[in-house]
Amino acid sequence: EDCTMQAPLPRSMRPGIVVVTRDTLRALAPADAQLVRKAIDSIGELSAKAQGLSKPITSHAQMLACDNRLYLSVGKDSLRGLLRVGGRQLFVHRKQSSEYVQTSPLCVLDFFVCTALQRGGEGRALFDFMCQREGTCAAALGYDRPSHKFLAFLRKHFDLASFIPQLNHFVVFDEYWRRTRGTSGPAPASAARAAQPLVMAPARTPPAAPAQGQPT
Repeated sequence: EDCTMQAPLPRSMRPGIVVVTRDTLRALAPADAQLVRKAIDSIGELSAKAQGLSKPITSHAQMLACDNRLYLSVGKDSLRGLLRVGGRQLFVHRKQSSEYVQTSPLCVLDFFVCTALQRGGEGRALFDFMCQREGTCAAALGYDRPSHKFLAFLRKHFDLASFIPQLNHFVVFDEYWRRTRGTSGPAPASAARAAQPLVMAPARTPPAAPAQGQPT
């Protein structure tokens, strides 16, 4: 997936990691709003293609209609990756053949890094920043239909591998229950951070590309 073919970005989106919500999108000037819409839709399509999905699961219109947070890794001329999170109420099995329990974790709903930048620390930097800002960790999250590549990422970086397959295709790792000590997951961090405004400004400088052969 060639991220250099995306729509151009507004000058206000300087290189770094930015957090986008429906409020920040609504506050944009018309010219910037149009560029951001095209950029989000473009990388959403790349994400869907990389995951073998029939249609994008992240779009500008979707962001305007929900209270998700969209973390974007911004390069010099294009978006380099995305990570979308939001609270979900889930009914899942804690153990095989056990009864359903209800839990409400913050969930990763879409995660994508441009192919040319993978294995260079870009995805880990984006994921770590999200966890820090949301006040959570990888084990305390739910994951909506994670791809095999995403599951391998979580196993490599966070030693998360064991989970009970669910009919709703969400993944809640066994470590989640050990951390929450009950049937209810952590409340979405948005509630505790509602007073903190999110702005379209760089929050973190993305990592430099590693030298050839450098491990991640």
